[in-house]
Amino acid sequence: MLEIFGLLLVLGLIATLILPWVNLGRISRTRSELERLKRELGELQDRKDAALIREDDRASLMKTVEAKPTESTASPSCEAGTRPVKKAESAMGANAEIRDPENATLRSCSAPESVESAEPQDWFGKVAVWVGGIALLMAGFYMIKYSIESGWLTPLVRLWLTVVFGGLLCGAGFVIGVKSSMAANQRIGQALAGAGIACLYFAAYAAVHMHGYVSLGLGFVAMVLVTVLAVLLSLKNGAPIAMMGLVGGFLTPWLMSTGPNDTVMLFGYLFLLFCGAQFLCVCRGWWALLLGSLAGVYLWSAAVIVGNVCGHLDQLAGVLIFVVGVCGVNAVWVLLAKKDTVLDASALPWLTVIRWLTWGGGLVQGLVLVLIGGFAAVDMALFSVLSVGALLLAVLREDDFIWAAWLALGAVAAGTLASIDSAMLSCLIAPLGLLSLFFVLGHWRGLVSGRVLTWRALSVTAALSAVPLLYANQEWVVGGVAVFHRSAWLWLAAVVAGLLALAGEHILRRESDAEVAGEYSAFAVFLFGFGLWTYLPTDYLEQAAAILVIGTAVYWKLRAFGRSALVASVLGLAWAACMFDHAADAVGYFFREQVGAGAAQDGMAALAWVLGFVGVVTVWGCFRTVWDTAVSKVVTRILGGVSLLGFVAIYQWLDASCMPSEWSSATVEGGLTALLAVAAVGFVYLARVWMSCHQGSMIVAGLVALRVAWLHLADAGAAGERFFFNALLLQFGLPFAASCALAWQSGAGGNERMRRVYQVAAMLLGFVWATFLVQDYYGGSYLCGDGTSTAEIYTYSLVWLLLAVTYQAIGLWRQQSVIHVGSLVLLLITIGKVFLVDAAELEGLLRVLSFLGLGLALIGIGFFYNKVVFAPQLERRAD
Repeated sequence: MLEIFGLLLVLGLIATLILPWVNLGRISRTRSELERLKRELGELQDRKDAALIREDDRASLMKTVEAKPTESTASPSCEAGTRPVKKAESAMGANAEIRDPENATLRSCSAPESVESAEPQDWFGKVAVWVGGIALLMAGFYMIKYSIESGWLTPLVRLWLTVVFGGLLCGAGFVIGVKSSMAANQRIGQALAGAGIACLYFAAYAAVHMHGYVSLGLGFVAMVLVTVLAVLLSLKNGAPIAMMGLVGGFLTPWLMSTGPNDTVMLFGYLFLLFCGAQFLCVCRGWWALLLGSLAGVYLWSAAVIVGNVCGHLDQLAGVLIFVVGVCGVNAVWVLLAKKDTVLDASALPWLTVIRWLTWGGGLVQGLVLVLIGGFAAVDMALFSVLSVGALLLAVLREDDFIWAAWLALGAVAAGTLASIDSAMLSCLIAPLGLLSLFFVLGHWRGLVSGRVLTWRALSVTAALSAVPLLYANQEWVVGGVAVFHRSAWLWLAAVVAGLLALAGEHILRRESDAEVAGEYSAFAVFLFGFGLWTYLPTDYLEQAAAILVIGTAVYWKLRAFGRSALVASVLGLAWAACMFDHAADAVGYFFREQVGAGAAQDGMAALAWVLGFVGVVTVWGCFRTVWDTAVSKVVTRILGGVSLLGFVAIYQWLDASCMPSEWSSATVEGGLTALLAVAAVGFVYLARVWMSCHQGSMIVAGLVALRVAWLHLADAGAAGERFFFNALLLQFGLPFAASCALAWQSGAGGNERMRRVYQVAAMLLGFVWATFLVQDYYGGSYLCGDGTSTAEIYTYSLVWLLLAVTYQAIGLWRQQSVIHVGSLVLLLITIGKVFLVDAAELEGLLRVLSFLGLGLALIGIGFFYNKVVFAPQLERRAD
């Protein structure tokens, strides 16, 4: 009895809540019908008034023509500001327009608008309706809870009451949605239907997990039916109901889990649910809901993948097929849509996110599944279908999906690099086939599409990455398993490079674009260079790189390709990288220091330096007329640097292999300094043909001065039995002669500043060399040695005095102020030494001779100046 009473109470409550809204819907429909009848009546009245106006105008026009046949007739409505008012105008109705005589503008006399024509969009009303729906749901919940606590209802009755209550709420929501056209009533219907769907989901869950009345299979079917009901209700009640249905549909497999990992059934159900959601959302334009359904299916697949990785799930059957199916549904939807379909601007961001999530998530999850499956043949095939599908979609809908081709290429590249299978199909054939497809399609689309740069970049990237990715996979990922012979990489690189070169030639023949053809050929050369790097031993890489530079420069010159600076720069940097250790060792040898680990200079290194020099010369000769002046200067400086380092490196190699062992280190080092000094003079003579050799001469001369100051001043250059013909001649003598020659050549060329610099250098070198020769004559080895005798001290004064006189004579003879000033400085140094050192250290006749020689020299210099220099000046002033 209590159960019947409770049921009647619930039905009465529901009826009390629903009937007012049903009546409100009927009132709304009646009002809409009344408004429609009013509009029809107004339209009929307007037609009648228009007909009366046309008849009156025609009669007036005929009377005017009969009265004035020669005058042009004008429309009554064309008068300035006014027109005659006819009798019919009083019955024109609400839509008639009259002209205002004051401002000649039209005024509308339309009837007052309907109050309900512009319905306000009240956010408070929306919130209130949905809160009311939730309150209804909570009322049912607490009513059942109270009945349970009071013992009124059995579990089965409570379950059926929940089902009936949910069904009534769904029915009420549907009725209100159908019967009412007001937005506020539509929201009420959505709230009621949403609460009913929630009740039905709860009833299905409680029937299985709380009371055990039905099995898990039947519970699953019940929740699926509720989801279908929600989708059907959403066709009338809108997106919120569809959202609740989708949420319930995605939660159904989890709530009704049977325990065994039947992933095939799971993803079959999810795929059907996703397809239904796709169809519904596309038809209705519910893009946010479509994105939510896509996120839901990918969350399920990601959860299953993570569960397998963590060991909670033991199989992944059907997951990759499901991912491919999701992407396939999106592709079919895109391809079936008309190209000229105009969408709302607000839908474009949603569509962009949906497309990126579909293909990005699909490719990433597909790659992960292939990795987990160990690159099995079936998984590789499905992943290939997914990648090719993205590429084809980019071809067919490139304006919207051009990024999908790059996304697919990235996934293929990642899969190629991460493959751990050593089988020929997985590690070579499948990756090469996919990358070749990207290369061919990209090249074709680059010829016919408007996105030329994007497709050609895709094509070149696919070709360039194939061999390096395969090589990196075999060498670093697989772990050194010898699947291929080492020469296979060279042959493979040569074949792919040949394809790139042919593609460049094809573009050159079709479009006559030497720049693009040069780019393709440059990438082909780079790839071939990579093949040489994988095959050749380390000792032969420098020579191979130099030969590649020479051959490429000649080929570019013959084919007249563009991008010569690009290919020359990259190949030059590659050769420089190979020669870095040898260059560091040469720099260390130059300064008698250890720079880094270094590499020994041997015959192969010397050959590499020679070939590098020839390569730079070849590049400069082939492209000096093509490049601008700034680039040519850079190449010239590079040539000078290569020449200098190569010269030092070859000398180092000769030192280690050919020079006699009895030669002292000072002699060997002095020989390099002397050769550099001679080279500086040679550059000055070459500057008559190439002006840039002037800078080379100054740089080499500066290096000679650096070696003299850094190495030779404190060196044992005077060691050995021979006098004069020893290391001093190489360290100071030849540089002194070279400085004199450079000063003379600079003066002949009109470069006075460098002439003065070289004159100063020559005087300093002459002074140091003369001092060292005195040291050598008396058996010393170092410039500032110990145990100096009185005769040696006197000889220093004598030699310095003679050298000052010589400088003075040359300065007066050649009229060079720098030499003149230098001689005076040296003379002052000599005077200071005689008065300060010789007076204290010398004794007897040597002291007398020192002062006597100094005095006679000074008097002779004074007499010479008075006779030769000052007397002619006084005579010229007197005249």
